[in-house]
Amino acid sequence: MNNTDQNTTTTTTYEGVVYSYTNTTAGDECGYRYIGSTSNEYVRKSLWNSSKTKKYAGDKVNGARKRFGIASFKYEVLATIKCSDPQELKIELEKEESKYIKQYNSIEKGYNMSEGGQGKKGMKLTDEVKKKISDSHFKIPMKVFNSLTKETKIYRSMSEASRILKVSLSYLHGIFVSKTEKTWNNYQISVA
Repeated sequence: MNNTDQNTTTTTTYEGVVYSYTNTTAGDECGYRYIGSTSNEYVRKSLWNSSKTKKYAGDKVNGARKRFGIASFKYEVLATIKCSDPQELKIELEKEESKYIKQYNSIEKGYNMSEGGQGKKGMKLTDEVKKKISDSHFKIPMKVFNSLTKETKIYRSMSEASRILKVSLSYLHGIFVSKTEKTWNNYQISVA
């Protein structure tokens, strides 16, 4: 082995795309787009093209796929990104996706539900929608028995119990959905 062979390093390149599905049907939604990004274009396209895929992305694009059929959309790669680090690739894809969502206004006149890269986490909720969510199951009172003090307390909502007991809302929601009592630290928690 010579010295040049010992000093050779290989750099892994990670690649992803920002893509668009454009509605090609006549009518009010002709030209509406869904813009996404992926580091595995083949898998993402396969999911789109499968009639078995019911939840491709958000509710808007899923509804459009159902109403118009998957063949009514034209696929296009808007940008190809290459990076040497997978985390950097994810960040760069999200930036580009967001740029194209804004450029094509695909939240207002398209099928995106957020500014890009975040899925439903990034959705901008109106005050009315926030109030409806707040008024729904998070207002469910929670009964908490402290096994150390032998005291029972009723909290007005999951949110209040979560904040005071320092337990996650998802844990409390699991108790609500399963309709069971669960133990967390010294507390036995159930729906009141």
